[in-house]
Amino acid sequence: RQCGLPFGAALAAAVLPALADSAGTRLAFWGLAWFMTANAFAVAMVIRSSGAGPSADGRFWDVLRHGPLLNLCAAAVLLMLPQVAITGFGIELLLATTTLTVTQAAAALVAVNLSGAGLRLLIGWWADWTGVRLRPFLFVAVCMVVAFDALAVYIALGGPMLHVFVVLVGALAL
Repeated sequence: RQCGLPFGAALAAAVLPALADSAGTRLAFWGLAWFMTANAFAVAMVIRSSGAGPSADGRFWDVLRHGPLLNLCAAAVLLMLPQVAITGFGIELLLATTTLTVTQAAAALVAVNLSGAGLRLLIGWWADWTGVRLRPFLFVAVCMVVAFDALAVYIALGGPMLHVFVVLVGALAL
């Protein structure tokens, strides 16, 4: 579950640029729409077969009333937003600030997102090992703030593009 975002971003970075180059942007967007529709049906089938979802006894609404859980979910969403923004614009940033080709930038984004999935698994293992959920969560939040702030400073100061790329890799991997 935690690796869904980086795996999806890696898959999109691997497939969409090649599809757009070979068949055009229009077909790439149609391919993305088809994939998302198929994914939605697959998720609906898994949820339905697992019995997940609202139950008749009201437990679903009890979860929504649990303040600390809602705060944790809200913090997770806020941590994910910068990753989504950078993932969406990362290739454009790399193309605008380096001499990478589209294929090279896409490959870099694939590698970054796969490393991000690995880091998420390691952080999950850390949380399981220590039995503490918030300390790893806080560590990731602080690292993300530092990485994105460093990225902004490097870009604003016109720093070496290698540094921009390294900080982008670190920011996305979290």
